[in-house]
Amino acid sequence: MAELYTIGVNRVFYKAENFAAGKTVTAYFWSPTLVKSALQTLTELEEGLYYIDYNFAVAGVYGGKFYENGVGKAPGVFRVCGIETDITFLKDIEGGRWVIDKDVNQMIFYK
Repeated sequence: MAELYTIGVNRVFYKAENFAAGKTVTAYFWSPTLVKSALQTLTELEEGLYYIDYNFAVAGVYGGKFYENGVGKAPGVFRVCGIETDITFLKDIEGGRWVIDKDVNQMIFYK
């Protein structure tokens, strides 16, 4: 299941195997257009929990692969969306300014 993030800098967390502390944790990220990032180094927070502040520049689905001391350990999937679009959609749904066109089974929003 993908984790949900917004466009811009987001904090990504990673749990080391068996919560092992003192590891060098690195990662690669792939953009929605499958461009591979430079090798990223995560910072240890405490007791095997690591993080990185990563810039998700555009909306779409990113992939990632995490390494502990150079050994590949876990993939990641990160869904990045423009939050403004999601908030507008939720306001339209919650505000009740819509009807169902039964002829075409479609929800029509009124602005």
